[in-house]
Amino acid sequence: RVLVRREKKVLYRTTAERTIASYKQYNSYYIIKNGEWHQIRSTDQAIQVMKEKKNELKQFVKERNWRFSKEPETILSAIARIYENQQPG
Repeated sequence: RVLVRREKKVLYRTTAERTIASYKQYNSYYIIKNGEWHQIRSTDQAIQVMKEKKNELKQFVKERNWRFSKEPETILSAIARIYENQQPG
């Protein structure tokens, strides 16, 4: 299972005349495997969690030229789907 935690923080900038508020969103990605939560910050970390299919998952991501920084949710959902479909039982 793949989960995303989205958190928005208010950032305040104060000038001589006024205070300006803006929001910044932070996303944290997790894979739950065997009841354990693993925080994921890169494709390599995700593949390491699913090490039983390491070579196949690396090749899958490489063929598509995906970068975690640009498409984290696409990558995590795709490799999780591949991993779950190929597990025995």
